[in-house]
Amino acid sequence: TLGISNGPVREAVFRLRQEGWIHTIGNKGSFLVDFSDPKIAKEIYQFRLSFETGTFYSLAARITDAQIETMREILNALEKAKAQEDMSAFRKMDVHFHLQVAEFAGGPAYAQLLRSKLLQWYAMAYHVLMRSMGAEQYRHNLEGTGVSSHKELFDALAARDSDRAARLIIQHLGHISRLLGITN
Repeated sequence: TLGISNGPVREAVFRLRQEGWIHTIGNKGSFLVDFSDPKIAKEIYQFRLSFETGTFYSLAARITDAQIETMREILNALEKAKAQEDMSAFRKMDVHFHLQVAEFAGGPAYAQLLRSKLLQWYAMAYHVLMRSMGAEQYRHNLEGTGVSSHKELFDALAARDSDRAARLIIQHLGHISRLLGITN
């Protein structure tokens, strides 16, 4: 036994279900979501595509100089992680880049809304792509294009070009979805 009461366990299961990490089947129990399921992958992709297209478009129209500097610092950290071949730091900065855009576009609630879907996306993409490609090919396909596409996204935000920012985030998300085989 774990030595804890049912209350905290029930609350943890409730929260994991709320955030989409587990699903419950009546009278059978709670189970982890299979993020390698193409249907689930496509749902996460559609959410990110809709949500992030809106956040990038919205932020580009009204980004402040201070916000541009914050995004530049995140981009520099992403580039540094790539140069040092630190995949863990690279993924953290990638997540941070997207969450920061969401927060700047709509506040902390936007970032919180995106966080669970973004982490599910990375769990699914990492699981499926690392297994099918191997570490070296995964690094080449994601980190190699990741820095350049984040740089283009940053440039669109810094230029305050909403249309370009929206177009680029669609391309950015499309790259991984094509690797996963969930879009053409």
